[in-house]
Amino acid sequence: TPAAESSEPEATATPAAESTEATATPATEAESTAETEPTTEAELPTPNPGEAIVYTDGTRLRVRSEPTEESEIVGYVQNGEVYKILETSADGLWVKLDIPEIEGGGWVADIYVLTAQ
Repeated sequence: TPAAESSEPEATATPAAESTEATATPATEAESTAETEPTTEAELPTPNPGEAIVYTDGTRLRVRSEPTEESEIVGYVQNGEVYKILETSADGLWVKLDIPEIEGGGWVADIYVLTAQ
């Protein structure tokens, strides 16, 4: 009878092998996600000095009348669009872009544009 009791824990080893397989699947998914991200970055051109390229996750970006989140939304720009930089806010967090549809241009958060370094 003691020999039969010791064989029962061996059956528990099989589910552990199944858990290892389940762990391997998310790792493969993460690898394919990493492959698609550089492609998006590669599609954007390098900005020329004095220009900014809108860089979002594909959604439109709000353009504001002043360099604050509370100011009026005066329009939108799209990912990949290129605009001339008119001005940068004193704190460096906002960039004023020359947008033809918006008289006098508009402000966007600096984190959403690529500029020449």
